[in-house]
Amino acid sequence: MRMESRSRSAARAGTFAPGVLFALALSSCKVTNQSTSDPTANGGQAETVMSIQGTSSSDWTELIVYNDSTNSPTAPTSTCNGVTVGNPADVTYGCSTRSVCVGASLLGYSTASHGDTAFSYTHISPSNGVSVLWGDPAIAWSLSGQAPSSGWQYVYLSNLIAPSTKLPSGCQSGSMYNVMGGAAIYVSSDRGKTFVYLQTLSNAGHVYDGGTMTWSPRGYAMAAYADIDPGVLATDVWYVAGLGNFSRLGNPFAGCSACGSFDTHPDLRADSEGRFYVMAKDTNNNLWVTRTTTYAPPYSWTTPVQVTPNPVAGIPSSIAFSDVLGQPASLRLGKGFDFSIGNNESGVEELRFVYTFTFDGVSYRVLGGKCALGSSISGCGDVGQWNGHSVPGQPDYPVSQFNPLMAASHKGGSTPDIWAISYQSRQDDPTGNTVEHWQAQFLGGGSPSSPKKQDVGAEVVCPDRRDNGGFWGDYDSLVYVGNNNGEETFLRPYSDSTDGGGCVSSNPKAFRWTYRAGPLHVSMTQITIP
Repeated sequence: MRMESRSRSAARAGTFAPGVLFALALSSCKVTNQSTSDPTANGGQAETVMSIQGTSSSDWTELIVYNDSTNSPTAPTSTCNGVTVGNPADVTYGCSTRSVCVGASLLGYSTASHGDTAFSYTHISPSNGVSVLWGDPAIAWSLSGQAPSSGWQYVYLSNLIAPSTKLPSGCQSGSMYNVMGGAAIYVSSDRGKTFVYLQTLSNAGHVYDGGTMTWSPRGYAMAAYADIDPGVLATDVWYVAGLGNFSRLGNPFAGCSACGSFDTHPDLRADSEGRFYVMAKDTNNNLWVTRTTTYAPPYSWTTPVQVTPNPVAGIPSSIAFSDVLGQPASLRLGKGFDFSIGNNESGVEELRFVYTFTFDGVSYRVLGGKCALGSSISGCGDVGQWNGHSVPGQPDYPVSQFNPLMAASHKGGSTPDIWAISYQSRQDDPTGNTVEHWQAQFLGGGSPSSPKKQDVGAEVVCPDRRDNGGFWGDYDSLVYVGNNNGEETFLRPYSDSTDGGGCVSSNPKAFRWTYRAGPLHVSMTQITIP
């Protein structure tokens, strides 16, 4: 989520016990809007992070957290251009207006057990000096063998906030920037089924944006945000040992003379030894990475390394679509990159990344590369054959691919990992108003990406009508779950606007206002690699 007056990420995926097979019944399913009696059917949900925890196929829990604008049955309705919709509690939308009052919350999540496709919904309300919970969810979860020793059950959850010191009472109209400040942390001891408030993270009340968290194999967790307070524009990092309160570590890119400022979503990962890595795009659109010099506090950071010579297209860039509900549409891009750490085809741990590149000033490409990991981060650069397109003359070239995600299978030891990529593509409708979700696999040694495969068919985009690019969910998750009947299996939640026939004029549920649009819900697809 972006603060409208200015120009989020999931934790590293964990693996299950070796040899466990998972009974995934469907290649895709609905997470919200599962039926007309589902509370989430009325309202909107988007922008997801996901965890999966368990020790066997009968013991796992799926947790998907999202920006939640589910309507309240007691809230007044709003009407614009002949369309009447409900409102969430303490938020009222109009054609071009938004009023957010104390008590409002965009924090919701759904859980399912045992590979079940029936999800249970929970909404969290603000408390403990938090006036408004305002989205950009991030989570970190404990993996097998991590401290605490019982493992497998703890989850940290972060959400951006308007604190009571900035919004003590009443309501805020339009942009939320002036009342935002910090993030609220919640903790779960039952794999995300229930959460309790833990702590508010705040750097003197500075405005945070984005949010990313991860947990290391040594039992430490980290959280990072874009501090977009006036005159700051820096990445801000916090850490915690096991279960407890977070301590502020500060800016990992401080002192980097070659770096620009950092005003967009960072991303966090941890390697097998427990070192933390932060990757972020600066205001010059250069992509940088650094890591902690030690496996445990006190932490310091290595000299940042630029991972690709190409500029990265992400926030505040947007992509234009033709007519959607009688108006041109502009979809803002997310952070524009993702990365993962795992074993290459020789069983040696390395960092691989994927990013959106402005190909010709108009269309976008998904490209990828890698960095060697040893005594330092080195040898970073693109791998020419790792991309989201094929060769000239193929139907997916040239068109736009964007918003890439990456995950490695993290099998452990020296076992080579599978590296999955998921991205959005316009290959079948390059000048229209639909997108599809595609997958690829990045193979080692400069080998071409494996044949692309469509995971989710075409749907009409349904962003709102903000001037700086419409919101349709800025990011999602890609999580490895294990080997299912001989296929490596990943899960990817995504924005689903197909309810009632989609974001088209014949659908009475479809609308696009300045700060809200619909239909907008969360579904999940299963990605498999033989």
